Amino acid sequence: MFKVNTLIAAYQFGKEMKETSQGKDIYEGFYGLKDFLSKTAWSIYREVVYNCQFDHYFSFEIAYKKIELSQEENNASFKNTFIEMRDCSELHSFIKLSNDFARNLEDSYIELTKKLPMKSNGGIIDYFPLYRSWLDLFYNFHNTKFYYNLHSKIGSKRLKDKTIQEYFEQREMYPFSSINRRLIRSLAKSERDLQDLWTLEYFESIRKNVFQLIFETHLDIQLEINKVNEMHFRESEIGKIRACKIKIHGLSGLSRGNFMILYLDGKLEDIGLIQSKTVFNLEKGEEAISIITALLYPKIDKELLVN
Repeated sequence: MFKVNTLIAAYQFGKEMKETSQGKDIYEGFYGLKDFLSKTAWSIYREVVYNCQFDHYFSFEIAYKKIELSQEENNASFKNTFIEMRDCSELHSFIKLSNDFARNLEDSYIELTKKLPMKSNGGIIDYFPLYRSWLDLFYNFHNTKFYYNLHSKIGSKRLKDKTIQEYFEQREMYPFSSINRRLIRSLAKSERDLQDLWTLEYFESIRKNVFQLIFETHLDIQLEINKVNEMHFRESEIGKIRACKIKIHGLSGLSRGNFMILYLDGKLEDIGLIQSKTVFNLEKGEEAISIITALLYPKIDKELLVN
């Protein structure tokens, strides 16, 4: 495996999370809900959870609220499902558990951005392999030099600038989306605006990517592809952004995850943020053709945010 970067550390953290008691409680708590809900209710709830993009462990409560809102709007297909979910004590206990973990994860990340994290007793990093992965995340995140840009080149006063405020108000949650890219180009009135907005987009994207990648890896939602099985792979690069298009046999295009993990000969090659997925000839099953486009995270992200 090549040198660890920020997202590889997050991916490894998600894998290690499965081995902890709290990680198992969340994994088994979610997938165990199928034993307490009807087949229809479980299927609907699971799909809504999968579609809560970049809400990580808060997705479980957000999905519940989305279903509640849909049935209030007289959506008959959700009405019975919501009643069943509302009366399921196991679901509400699980939502509380996942929300507590989500808040602890975000608090731990805030601490990580400020100082060297310490191994905690009873916290989310009380398991040594998990702590080791969290340290990898700390060192690689700080190697991107975000704080150098934030404090030395942008500064707190600049963050209150009208252009910066409009960016935060109008950007969408999905990292590096076409909407965000167009927004940056439309708001930037100078080269400095362009540099600062791209720096903030990188930072916001890294933060969102870390949480969601941990979540998807922990719950086995991410898409994993062995590059030897691909029919076609094309990569392009513009500045620090790499993009790829993969054509492969099978139903990979039906994956519910936002991330694609690329392997070659058993070794992790790349982590990509999926932009689009299409399946042709779905009825052919594993003989169908999936086409996936993704943005690939830099293999080495040291000084990524240095202009």
